[in-house]
Amino acid sequence: MGTGPVPVRASAPRPDWTVPPPPEQLERCPEHGIYQGMLGCRLCDPTLQPLPE
Repeated sequence: MGTGPVPVRASAPRPDWTVPPPPEQLERCPEHGIYQGMLGCRLCDPTLQPLPE
């Protein structure tokens, strides 16, 4: 007994990389000097990008 075809979900459209992000996403971390983005500084918060052990 087969379940039939599986529907394929279309991928999200890629953002236009030539359009700059909103100004609130261009803030730099005062400690590391990198752009913080929507989730904050990835170096200040190791849960965003864990540091190697």
